[in-house]
Amino acid sequence: MKFRDLSHKWKAVVILLSTLSVLLALFNVGFGYVLDAYRDNCAQQRSTMKKANAELIGSRLDIPREHDNPVAVNVYVPDGSDREALPVIFNIHGGGFVAGDADALDTQSDRISRQWNAVVVSVNYTTADVKPIDYGVREITDAVRYFHDHAEEYHVNPKAMYMIGYSAGAYYAAEAARALEQGNCNLSGLILCYPWTTGLPDTGFGKQLAENAVHSRRARPHLPEGDKLHRRDERRGIGSRRPGIS
Repeated sequence: MKFRDLSHKWKAVVILLSTLSVLLALFNVGFGYVLDAYRDNCAQQRSTMKKANAELIGSRLDIPREHDNPVAVNVYVPDGSDREALPVIFNIHGGGFVAGDADALDTQSDRISRQWNAVVVSVNYTTADVKPIDYGVREITDAVRYFHDHAEEYHVNPKAMYMIGYSAGAYYAAEAARALEQGNCNLSGLILCYPWTTGLPDTGFGKQLAENAVHSRRARPHLPEGDKLHRRDERRGIGSRRPGIS
């Protein structure tokens, strides 16, 4: 049956459906354009935080994964620690889920490493505009498991692993800690700085984390007594920045 042979009622239905199909197609094209532009803008903002290799204080490391892309991290090791198994602190940057970069914590990570006498691993997880949040969480957990499994190689204490997250990075850190606890690879401590908590499941995770913290007090990073600046940084979970750097 041809269109001209249809009743007025069915002609109206066909016209309406055709119009809706065209509008939906135009919306998809427009949304795709806006989304690509947004992703490009986020990528440009992240690129401004990236340091040249010669400027970076830490050492870049790509953690291999069997069935996925490597995880990019920056590693900071205090001087004179070649033979000592040190605590390891995983530093998770913020950025509203779509911005930020591990290089932005370069100076801070170096300072934490030196002052707390610990190995610091700043994880450059994939942001949510590129991959779902779960993907970035897996990158963080894979980084933790890598250093846990290669503790002897990197001179770290697998029973003294800590994590610090900032803003959206705190959300990633909390989810990573929960996943690690479920996988029997527990952290000894978790610090969430001005955290984004909306959407975090209330599953009661952290009970084992608290027990680990009690049993690992001797292994935790040590701050010199009497240094007000160090103690203030410990309470806030951050290291002070040098002017003009990171």
